Amino acid sequence: MVQVKKAVYDKKGNPASEWSLNGRTDGENKEFVMTRAVTDEQFGHYSRRIQDMGIRVLKGSVPFQRTMDGLRALAEKDQRGFVDLVGPAYPKGTIALSLDMDISLSMEEMIRRGKYANEGEARENITEDRFPINRDVPEPRYSTTVLLIPPYREGITFKDQEAEMEANRLQQLGVAETLAIGARYPHLQYAYYIVGMGSSWRDSDGSLVSPGLWQDGGERGLHLVWRYPENRLGAGGRCVALPQAGA
Repeated sequence: MVQVKKAVYDKKGNPASEWSLNGRTDGENKEFVMTRAVTDEQFGHYSRRIQDMGIRVLKGSVPFQRTMDGLRALAEKDQRGFVDLVGPAYPKGTIALSLDMDISLSMEEMIRRGKYANEGEARENITEDRFPINRDVPEPRYSTTVLLIPPYREGITFKDQEAEMEANRLQQLGVAETLAIGARYPHLQYAYYIVGMGSSWRDSDGSLVSPGLWQDGGERGLHLVWRYPENRLGAGGRCVALPQAGA
C-alpha cells in the first residue's frame, strides 16, 4: 500500500468542517479511511487508459456492450473470486479464480454461455469427440477454485511449461474449466490468452492442439491452440490448472 489518507464526512456524505480526533466521531460525523494501493503515476496511467477507452467506445471502434460486460464482470465478480497467489510453485502473476461448474451441460451449451464472437466456428472446432469431458463424477454441479499459471520463464515452449507444471505438482485442466472461465470472466480474454492444456487432440499433421480463449480486434473468441512442435506459450499466455492432491 502506498499511503493512507483520512477524511470526515457527515451522514449525507458531505465533507465535515472538522477532523475527528484520535479516530473518534461526535455522533454526527463519521471518519472514513481510504488506503491507496497505487502511486499517482499508476493512477494517472489508469485514468488515461479509461479516457482512451471511452473515446473509442464513443467513436464505435470498441463495442459498447462488450466493454460494459467486461467492466461489470471486473467490478462484481472478481471481487468475490479473483486473488493473487504467491509461492515457489507459482510463477509471478499466478491468480486463482472461483468457478461454479456444471458438467451436466452439453459442450454446445457451455460454448453458448461464453457468448463468443466466433460461436459457429467454435462449435465446429471444439467438440466432445476431440476434447472429451469426464462426466463420471458424483455431483455434476460443484464449486471449485482454479489457477491461471503464467509462463515459468520468458520464451518457454508449451512442452516445457507442461513439464514445469508437473514438477510443481499442478494438474492441467481442460475444456470444461476453460469454458467456465470464458462464461464467468469474459474480460480476462482482453488481458490474456487462456489455454486448457488438460484437453488435447492431434490434428492431421500430428500437431497437439488444445482449446484456448483470447480476443482479436476487440472480439472475444474460442479457438484452437497449436502447441507442438515447440510452439511457445508467450508472455500473455495463462494455463488453467489445479494443485494436485497432497500438493
